[in-house]
Amino acid sequence: MINSLFSNLFYLFSSFTIVDAIDILVLTVFIYYILKFLKGKQANQILTGILIILLVDLLSAVFKLNALNWVLSFVITYSIFGLIVIFSDEIKAYLASIGSGFPFKKRETASQESIDSIVDAVEELTKNKIGALIVFERNVSLGSLTEKGKIIDAKITKEIIIALFYPNNPLHDGAVIISKNRIVAASVVIPLPEEIVERRKNYGTRHLAAISISKTTDCIALVVSEETGTISIANRGNLTRNYTLKSLKETLKEELIENAKHRT
Repeated sequence: MINSLFSNLFYLFSSFTIVDAIDILVLTVFIYYILKFLKGKQANQILTGILIILLVDLLSAVFKLNALNWVLSFVITYSIFGLIVIFSDEIKAYLASIGSGFPFKKRETASQESIDSIVDAVEELTKNKIGALIVFERNVSLGSLTEKGKIIDAKITKEIIIALFYPNNPLHDGAVIISKNRIVAASVVIPLPEEIVERRKNYGTRHLAAISISKTTDCIALVVSEETGTISIANRGNLTRNYTLKSLKETLKEELIENAKHRT
């Protein structure tokens, strides 16, 4: 029996070619990116549902439950199309991030000094209830949006950020884009998909723009409410409100510095 086992193993490895190695490597990378995409998107529920359907489909084939097997074949096929439609924006953003992040690279969006300046500016903006929208570009390029705004290309300072959003400033009505530790553009208009506007009618324009841009790219967007002075952050299409200055600084540091060291 042992000899037979070793014979089978020897045959397996002797027939192993470079094509087989590439095949396994490509499959491994594919599975890695699928799992990474599902992370933070109710992955447990999605994977559980898929496994249950596949298990029932397998059992129906084993026990020759032809009617059930026939129905499940349609369910599986149309479920795939359904997932593509449901996650269309996320898929586009994720494919873009793969394209911009391959080969693997690290990109620090902002330094600790810049984050301190941004938080200091936000403190003044909230105190005076001056609305603001600051978008931090990460791996997915925002060049197509940046080109439609006013190119700034300035060092990140408290004074410049406050000046850009100060009322009656011709550049205040729009987003400021930050990339590679620089203020690259201001007065940037972010498109608002109709579906987002319809689903979130109780949100202001800045908050809707933040949700939209963070859903279709891997950026994060910082919003200061003009009405209440509250601080919000949009990330992956989700908006979290009522940040304190301390929690804001911690979140920006985590997302723009610490996570950048591990992001691919």
